[in-house]
Amino acid sequence: MNLSTFSFKRWIRVFFLTWVGISAIFLLSSEFLIRIKVEPEDTFEKHRRLFFASDKSNVVFGDSHGAQGFMGAEDFVNLSYASESIEIMKAKVRLYFARHTPRRVVFQADPHLFSDYRIKENVRDYIRLFERPDGPLLQVLTPRHRRYLFHYWAAFILGSDFKSNFRFNADGSQVLLTEEAGRGRSILSGFDLESRVRLQMPRENFKKSESFKQYRDILNYLKERQAEVCLVTFPVSPAYAGEAKRFPEFEEARFSFQDMASTYGFSYASYWDSLEDSARFTNEDHLNEEGAKELTQKIVKDCFGKVRKEQS
Repeated sequence: MNLSTFSFKRWIRVFFLTWVGISAIFLLSSEFLIRIKVEPEDTFEKHRRLFFASDKSNVVFGDSHGAQGFMGAEDFVNLSYASESIEIMKAKVRLYFARHTPRRVVFQADPHLFSDYRIKENVRDYIRLFERPDGPLLQVLTPRHRRYLFHYWAAFILGSDFKSNFRFNADGSQVLLTEEAGRGRSILSGFDLESRVRLQMPRENFKKSESFKQYRDILNYLKERQAEVCLVTFPVSPAYAGEAKRFPEFEEARFSFQDMASTYGFSYASYWDSLEDSARFTNEDHLNEEGAKELTQKIVKDCFGKVRKEQS
């Protein structure tokens, strides 16, 4: 071995060890940043802890419409979380009721659940977080944090706070903290509204989709467990409902939910275009706190025949 070859190999070894050292420092410091700054304000971690801590038999399942649309009902826990697909909901229903006996279940029945954008890939890592109460050893290696590491560091360097835009309530519901909330103002312009409605439109032939099959699987499971189930279509703003009328898939999906409820002997309550007051919404398809509490009383009364006392 000549001297030049030896020097090159030594340089490679030094470079590799340096890279490993820097990577280790970055990962460990990022883990510290997540634990100290991100996790305390992370609504997902609060949601996950509640999933394991709750012992309630009356449960709400859904995505952000459910999370922001049902709150303050006594004896109910809201296990809805933003952007969750039907596949994820199916897993959560089975995992939660593997430990508890279901009694009353409010299950979201919104048309956009059958849209293309709501079909998730690689959900196994996400679902795994609800299989055991103990979290991952290193948060920095989980997909949900790994892709945001540089954003976390940018926020930290710029001195930004890590406060969530949502308030997580004790019952699992969430309130969007925004200046526009409750002021009756449309956050979405006409073009953006059209784009959002098109994005959330049920896919063509959605009844033949895997999501539709999985939705029926959930209802089958709840029927077998003798749960008292109510499928709920949450309200959208007058502007959203008006735009959605251009696309018959939305109405077809709502009729499908009604048919499924009838088939399984469940209740169905649709509030799709029931609210004409834009002041009850934070944006075109999510309720604010006041709107959610009013709707919750209606849901409990319409679905289960009794108005529940609001939690203090």
